Amino acid sequence: MPADPPDLRKHPPTGGQKPGSGRRYAPRRRRVLVEVEAKHEAGSFLGRQAKFLMISVLFSVAIAAAWMAWDRYVAGKAKSADPLNPAQVSMGANLYREHCAFCHGVNREGQGLDAQRGRPAPALDQSGPSVRVTDRLLFEVIKYGGQPFAAPGAKSQMPGYEFTLTNGQIWAVLAFLKNRWPEDARAAQAAINAKAESD
Repeated sequence: MPADPPDLRKHPPTGGQKPGSGRRYAPRRRRVLVEVEAKHEAGSFLGRQAKFLMISVLFSVAIAAAWMAWDRYVAGKAKSADPLNPAQVSMGANLYREHCAFCHGVNREGQGLDAQRGRPAPALDQSGPSVRVTDRLLFEVIKYGGQPFAAPGAKSQMPGYEFTLTNGQIWAVLAFLKNRWPEDARAAQAAINAKAESD
């Protein structure tokens, strides 16, 4: 007579054997570990993406900063005023606010008609005398002051910036001023420059 089957409640199978079958099965603990490893791999992938994005952003910022620094360096070495050069105009705007606006006005409006007789600072917008002279004369007035170029008997209070601003910075101020002139005033002044260069 065959022996009675073992009572599985008292003697559970060992070695990962599923009750009622002769096959081994993966314990639940192993499934949990697999799920944790899968989540870890997904997190690592997202972490790599975030690092790549961060490095890309930092690299882009560094490139932009280097480009701006180079533009400002070139603008500082300029030998003429280019009203269409953004870096030169931006540099000139900052220098104008720092060194010129106190006398010539924030909007380049000057201090009235008496300025043209050698007293207050003249307007530097299209209404003033600066649109009727050459870039070279404007450069020299800023560098050496107004007195050497004033009419006989006139007293100019325009200081010279020879030891304060570099040549490139003076050209940058002129680029800013010319950038703010209307196109027709800029064209007329360019014709004056061309005529002076050809003489």
